[in-house]
Amino acid sequence: MRKTILKKAQIQMGETIAVLVIIVILIVLGLVFYFTFTGGDVEEERAKVEDLDSISKTIFVSRMVELRCSGAGEVSYACVDKYRAQAFHIVVQGDVEARALYRSLIGYANITLNMQYSEQENITIYSYEPGKISSASIARMPVLVSDPVTEKNHFAFLEVTVFSWEKPR
Repeated sequence: MRKTILKKAQIQMGETIAVLVIIVILIVLGLVFYFTFTGGDVEEERAKVEDLDSISKTIFVSRMVELRCSGAGEVSYACVDKYRAQAFHIVVQGDVEARALYRSLIGYANITLNMQYSEQENITIYSYEPGKISSASIARMPVLVSDPVTEKNHFAFLEVTVFSWEKPR
């Protein structure tokens, strides 16, 4: 009689262990599926943050005093002075302090004025790229480019490309 009780107890313990193993396997599979599907959401959020960053930097650059058109006491916010933009690029490339300042404000980015219609030229305003780029986000804003020498205005896109990079491990 004692042996039959022990056999029954062993069978019940085996059944309990089997049920626990199956539950643990189901939980692990559930976690794997959950993290697989939420991993895509993290990448989408990262892309949104990068897009918002490029848009905010585009607005920042379009409102920089260093690039704005001015004349007769007026200041226009959606206007970039062609020669100020060219001079800005030269100063930032040549002056170490200016380069450090604008790298802290703007970061890894390329900023260009893409002239449309009358003049098909591109003016690089700022350029600072990381060594290894993992992704880039581009924002464009229409602006007026003023040429104070010829006293003509041209339509252009202020294009800001913000780079993301892979940090070394």
